[in-house]
Amino acid sequence: MERIAVTSRIIVAMNYDEQQRLLQIFFRNGQARLFADVPRDLVAEFARSPSPGNFYLERVREQYQRLAA
Repeated sequence: MERIAVTSRIIVAMNYDEQQRLLQIFFRNGQARLFADVPRDLVAEFARSPSPGNFYLERVREQYQRLAA
């Protein structure tokens, strides 16, 4: 998995597996969440977002299947 650092008040970093299209998000509160079938373009947009926390809430949390981590 590729580690992607972000600047956010709620997110510490993300891991992305391009072959399996898995996105793992690490939160400042110690939680981690894993999402399936996430396209590379969305991950790149997520990483560049001025507010990764809002991006997560609006574009990831309810739109992609959450897997047990």
